[in-house]
Amino acid sequence: MTGTQLAWVYKFSTRSDKRSISSQPPKSVQPCQVKWSNALRIDPTDTKGKCLHFTASTAGTLFVVFATLPKEPDSRYLVQISPNMISTYKGTSLKTSTSNLNARALGDASLYQSYFVCITESEKSTLIEYGKSLGTSESGDIYLNLIDSGGQLNVRFYAFGNDKNPAKVMDTHIVSRPLTKAECKGDTVKDLETNLYVQKCHKDCDPLAGCKSPYSAQFPEGCNACRAALDIEQHKCIPACPKHNTLTKDKKCVRKCHIDAKHKVEFENMPVLTELTMCDWIKLEENWSGQISYFHFMYSRRSQITSFLGQKDGVIVLTMQILPDTSKSQESQRLTLQQLGDVRWHPFCVTWSGFTEVIQYY
Repeated sequence: MTGTQLAWVYKFSTRSDKRSISSQPPKSVQPCQVKWSNALRIDPTDTKGKCLHFTASTAGTLFVVFATLPKEPDSRYLVQISPNMISTYKGTSLKTSTSNLNARALGDASLYQSYFVCITESEKSTLIEYGKSLGTSESGDIYLNLIDSGGQLNVRFYAFGNDKNPAKVMDTHIVSRPLTKAECKGDTVKDLETNLYVQKCHKDCDPLAGCKSPYSAQFPEGCNACRAALDIEQHKCIPACPKHNTLTKDKKCVRKCHIDAKHKVEFENMPVLTELTMCDWIKLEENWSGQISYFHFMYSRRSQITSFLGQKDGVIVLTMQILPDTSKSQESQRLTLQQLGDVRWHPFCVTWSGFTEVIQYY
């Protein structure tokens, strides 16, 4: 019996079914037999994403390729479907992978398997979902996704490729993403608002932007982008802006009276002003107690013009002050604005003439 092989012993990794970005898949791949055609087009922005359904057989690896410029490898997203692992690539860079047993290809040229790959574009990111179909229906299970939130590719073409083993692809068709009924497997999760299967992150994260790492999924500070609003003081995503804050176009919560210095506009080589009109929208906060509030300020080398709100004897008063002419009485430049007490927005303009020294409010 000496020298005779009696058995094999395998050591299985406890992490073999986990989604990862490990070094096991190749860091770059070059699929073979990729053929582009005007008939093979896809628009991921239409009807909230598209899903490419197909049935295939191969003893080796099958590639699904999406491209912006078909001739440029760096303008592609690839989904690599092999008997050992499923991987996603952006250009030639590995992004995500899984060795989940249920996700992998059959590895037998005589057996057919139905797959689908969905791609959804938004303004900030691109989401790619890989799964297996259940029979011939438009439903299945999603095992892997890729969220590209940095310089995403606006792909419009798709094609298939293979390795050294021949592959057969049939019954290829495209359906709207909402019509593809799928269940999430592995560490993908269904977002109830968008009905998409995305990276598992905090509920206040933008589902199409994902989170910084799997370890930050439970924390609103770990979002790549916010679903609703960003608290710029706490640096975390929140479901809505708190009281006395307003939401900007880029989903940031800022104080209603907040002035960011980087938004100021500076002018140089301006002629001396002889006339000036300033217009503002004014709204008092509910808890305003009459403290002086400066809402407009202009400064030049020789003069400055300031408008500020205050209260005098319980009456809301707006005063316009012109410097260096400080000798004149301010009474003629003061206006009662009691209508601001309704805590609503009101337009307000001031016109000043350097020739007549007359100030008009309207």
